[in-house]
Amino acid sequence: MTSAKQRTIKADEVGKHFFTLRGDRLAIALVGDLSLLEHVASTTSAKNLNVALLEVLEVNGQLNDVYDLEEVEDNDTLRKRLEDAFHEFLKKEMATTSHLLLWGLETLIYFGVNLRQIRQYAVNNRPVGLLIPGTIKDGEVWFYGRKQIDCEFDQLWEVTL
Repeated sequence: MTSAKQRTIKADEVGKHFFTLRGDRLAIALVGDLSLLEHVASTTSAKNLNVALLEVLEVNGQLNDVYDLEEVEDNDTLRKRLEDAFHEFLKKEMATTSHLLLWGLETLIYFGVNLRQIRQYAVNNRPVGLLIPGTIKDGEVWFYGRKQIDCEFDQLWEVTL
């Protein structure tokens, strides 16, 4: 069980509240139904991680390698490449923005990428939020209600209508 602060927030109010947050450590899970989170993503400046990671891998000349790794089922090497791309993406984004809201985490979660690295970027009034389709059970985040997310969040927001 986590000690993260929990709250309920309406989907239409996420942008207003998230992009005005201030605080030293703000790694936030915004959890709810997929359709509500898609609405939040479309009405805010949320970044699609599935797209962003492909762009990072392509720029680094690793995109074809990743497809090859997926075909041979080398999940450990693939997970490492995805973690490196995620780290590179976070580093670049947090150098130019004060609030980062991310969606499209399916690839990272499926391959077991370490999401804990968001905490090193969610400092000095620079919140990082993850839009996660799923539920909150006993203070823990469950992706689509089935896979527990291994990340230490400072706040858990349940997104509702």
